Amino acid sequence: MNDLNDLLSKQALILWLLKEKLQVVNYLIEELSSNTTPFLFQNHFFINTTHLYFRSAIIDLGALVIARENAHKNNMHLLYSNPILAIQLSQPIANQIQNILDAEKGDIKIIHTLRDTSMAHYDLPDQSLAFETDQLPVVNHLCDICTQILEIAGRQQNTEFVFPPENLESLQRLVKDTEHLRKGQRQFPDIANQRRT
Repeated sequence: MNDLNDLLSKQALILWLLKEKLQVVNYLIEELSSNTTPFLFQNHFFINTTHLYFRSAIIDLGALVIARENAHKNNMHLLYSNPILAIQLSQPIANQIQNILDAEKGDIKIIHTLRDTSMAHYDLPDQSLAFETDQLPVVNHLCDICTQILEIAGRQQNTEFVFPPENLESLQRLVKDTEHLRKGQRQFPDIANQRRT
């Protein structure tokens, strides 16, 4: 890949999907671990949804930050390691991005190990798919680092990337509406007796 704008656009799409997933995961984990867990979350579906979103987020994050041979074609390390892209970006900006990613090598290694063992290849120590969120702070941090890198590269290209939340707001409305229904403050519409027009 030798077109910087194309690469940045693809990275922004992956990052937007990653942010969407992490917003839902962070919200669900916060709700599931609070003393006032909404009634709706007592359903196992939400625990499973949290797990699936987290697994998918790890895969997306790995695509953006894991540097290795045959790395993902939209990897952020390409911004400095591909000479054509680095020139398009400017060498000082490419160096800045490399320094940022180099400073995060320890956290990137954690994600790399997590992705390659538990998430992508199912190299599990036992027969369970236990949902461990110990590394969620690292995932959130690296997502912020990816956002920072895209902001730096975007400024250089006079491009601003916007990541509007969509799924989280829908989920929060669902929870709020369900809680009102459970408390009898709202009723379902009588769809069976409504005429279709």
